[in-house]
Amino acid sequence: MMDAFMRKLRHKEDTLDEILGDTEDPSELALADDDPFTSSGFAGKLTFAGADGESVKDIQVTDPEISSYPIMYKGSVSGTCRVAFEVTSAQVIKDVRSSSVLPGHSSHVDYTITVSSNTGLKDVTTRIIRRYSDFEHLHKALKKRFSNLLSGVVFPQKVFMGNFTSETIAKRSRAFEQYLTHLYSIFDVRYSSELTTFFTGEDYWQAMQVFVEGKYFNTIVLLESYLPVLEKLYGNSHKRLGPTLCALVVSHAKTHRPDVADTYATLAMESLPDSTLTMPLLQMLARIRWSLGRDKGDVEDKIQGLKDAGKDADTFHELEGELCRALRAESH
Repeated sequence: MMDAFMRKLRHKEDTLDEILGDTEDPSELALADDDPFTSSGFAGKLTFAGADGESVKDIQVTDPEISSYPIMYKGSVSGTCRVAFEVTSAQVIKDVRSSSVLPGHSSHVDYTITVSSNTGLKDVTTRIIRRYSDFEHLHKALKKRFSNLLSGVVFPQKVFMGNFTSETIAKRSRAFEQYLTHLYSIFDVRYSSELTTFFTGEDYWQAMQVFVEGKYFNTIVLLESYLPVLEKLYGNSHKRLGPTLCALVVSHAKTHRPDVADTYATLAMESLPDSTLTMPLLQMLARIRWSLGRDKGDVEDKIQGLKDAGKDADTFHELEGELCRALRAESH
C-alpha cells in the first residue's frame, strides 16, 4: 500500500543558480591521488558539469563492491535490506563573496546523492544535494560523539591542490559513497541525530513548527518530501516516523482530503509500535472511515485490544492535541 500511494507524492528538488567567479573555496580543494579512501577504485556512473558551461561528461567506473552493501535493520523492521548511496552528479558552483574581507568569488561542488533501497519506497527517487563542507561538518560532529566507533573510518581530507577536474571530483564522489556506507553500517551512528540531520536537514522541525501553527498545507509539502528519505534509510524503525505520519493524517483531514488521511492513518496503524499517539490515531481513523463509508472493523478491533489492555477507549483523545504535546516534550 505504501508503495502505490507514495509514488504519487510531490517531491521538491533544490535548485542552485550558477554564478560566474574566479577562485576556489578552500573547503573544496582536491584529493591527493594517493588518498587512502579512494585508492581501491570507483563504482557506478557520475555525471559531471563544470562551472563554465563545459560539456557534460559521463565517467565510467568499475568496482561493484562499493554500491552493494547489505544492511541489517535492528529496529522494528526485520530481515536484510540493501541501502545504497550513490553520487549521481556533481556540479561546480561559483559563488560571489559578499565579505569585504574576502572579496571576489569562490567555487564549491554540489554533490547529488541518491539513496536507494530494495524495500519500501523503491519507486520513489530520493535525492539530496550536499557539498564538501556538509560532509566535513557531519564527520566532526560524529567524531566528537562517537570517537571510538569512528576510529577506523577514513574521511576524504583536503589537499591544497585547487583542482576541479572531473577525475578529481569522481574520486571524491566515490569516496563519499564509501564513507556514507561505512557510517550507515554502524548501528549507533545510523540512528544518530547527526546522520539523520545530514540527510533530512531541518525539514522535520520546520514541518512540525508550521503544523503547530495550523499551517496544514505547508506541513504536507514539507513532510511529503521528508518522509521518503526517512523511509529509505530506516523503514518503520525510526522514532520520528510515528509523529510524521500522524501530522500528515491531521493535515490531510484538515485540508479536506479524508481519503489520503485514511491511507496515512492505515499505514501508521499497521506499522508503528504502541505509543501515546496510538489511541488518538485509531479513534480518528475510525471517524474518517465512517465519514467515507468504509469498513472500520479492523480499527475497532485494535481499539478493543487496547481497551482490554487497560487503555482508556471511552474518552475521545484528539490526535492533533496529543501530537502537539508530544512535540513540546521532545523539543525540551
